[in-house]
Amino acid sequence: MKLCSACLLGVKCRYDDKDAFNEKILEVFRKEILIPICPEIFAGFNVPREKAEEFLHGAEKVLKLAKRLGVKEAIMKQNSPSCWKASQEDGVVTALLKANGIKVISEDEL
Repeated sequence: MKLCSACLLGVKCRYDDKDAFNEKILEVFRKEILIPICPEIFAGFNVPREKAEEFLHGAEKVLKLAKRLGVKEAIMKQNSPSCWKASQEDGVVTALLKANGIKVISEDEL
């Protein structure tokens, strides 16, 4: 069981009301349980919305869900300031998950 950025599964939850569907993620979904999450939606942001860089509230909800379900790994969307990377640093969710012992990979690392 893994967390997964919902946009990678085709959920239109990005700031621009689009998804980031990834066929490799769909293949993983067919073989194991992926729990779709969007920290921006968890934080109460609308779709569509202005770009934002602060997502701590949503990240905390993602971590709470991961702990409650015993999740040990997450697949997060690259180039997302909330999910994976903001510039050269981890995004808010990735940093929080890693700090709590959860392995985080991007869709390109499958």
